[in-house]
Amino acid sequence: MWQYDKRTQKAFFFYGKEIQIMEYKVQVYQVEGKENLLGFANLVLEGQFVLNGFAIKEFRNGKVYLEPPRYQSYQNPQDYLDYFTIRDRELREELTEAAVMALQRCEDRKGEVEGNWEDEELNYEVDVNPKRNGSLLAEVRLRFQDGAIVVNQAAIYRNWKGESFVSMPHRTRRDTKEIQNVCFPITSEFSAELKECIMQHYEEKLEQQNREEPNKRTPVR
Repeated sequence: MWQYDKRTQKAFFFYGKEIQIMEYKVQVYQVEGKENLLGFANLVLEGQFVLNGFAIKEFRNGKVYLEPPRYQSYQNPQDYLDYFTIRDRELREELTEAAVMALQRCEDRKGEVEGNWEDEELNYEVDVNPKRNGSLLAEVRLRFQDGAIVVNQAAIYRNWKGESFVSMPHRTRRDTKEIQNVCFPITSEFSAELKECIMQHYEEKLEQQNREEPNKRTPVR
């Protein structure tokens, strides 16, 4: 069950009455004959949220690193930005080691390793930036584990019926034009809780903007 702490503005996942350590799972798919590309990895957080498409790559010196999938910048098409990033160095190193271990355990090119991160439960924070840009109502950023994991490119849109909805990060394959989800909640319970939290922040931001705009229009005497 997810609970939202209004004081800290964070959401926490509870199993019954006991708070659990945040558990994760690294799932890999091995690739052969692709120069420095060893495979791809998915990161599953507490069985509730998944980040897809890490490229497992190797430097010339043999050091392995995880490269998140990227999207083309709207402001500058020459730049490519990460859909998500692991900002905490220790967590990034731990996940990289887990990916390497999973590759070593591969059967039929697939493998996985489970682990846990520090002594705290899975938590997240939501940043919402309202926009007035056609069907795009707001840009949304998610921060898991006090900002150790940051997810970009979530958004709130308005459909042709005038209804607003939350969209998780996704991309279109160049070859098949198929739309693929990059990051998304796995369970229906967490999906509902997360979207409710995002919409709540959106409404609060709109109310704040409406309160501030009259003051901006008041002439200075």
